[in-house]
Amino acid sequence: MPATTTRPMEESGLVMDRQRSPGGRWSYLSDEPRPLAGRYVLIIEDDRATANFVRFVLAEVGGAQVQVYCDPAIALQTVEPGNWDAVVTDIVLPSMTGSEFTRRAHRIDRYLPVITMTAFPSLANRIKSAKADSVRFLTKPVPVELLLSSVLEVVDPFGNWIREAG
Repeated sequence: MPATTTRPMEESGLVMDRQRSPGGRWSYLSDEPRPLAGRYVLIIEDDRATANFVRFVLAEVGGAQVQVYCDPAIALQTVEPGNWDAVVTDIVLPSMTGSEFTRRAHRIDRYLPVITMTAFPSLANRIKSAKADSVRFLTKPVPVELLLSSVLEVVDPFGNWIREAG
């Protein structure tokens, strides 16, 4: 797992590491099972509001350890075999597309599940995403339940967290 350091976004491309919400954990989450606990998810999103939303859903609600990057070229440097359990990436990004990131990441870790999301759900984007072997294609704005279930399905396809939580 890469070191979890935070440097200025301009320098590293890192938007934020997993952070505690102000005042610690929110009470309505404290008794809920954390289906992504112990999982590592890489998020690549250049829109700060969307990045914060995805981080919140996966880290605070789901319990995953996450790192968020706005630059896919820098995020690609963190990919090693077995390093990440899943990637959630935008399609339209600086330096390379989400589809190009997916192709390059699969050269490093061919089994890495990548979920692409976009505000431009054209047929061309769907085809590019499928050709790059993205496992899911989500349209923004992504509902909380769909985002969480999509990541959970690719990191735990047999529902083991349900048996462990119950």
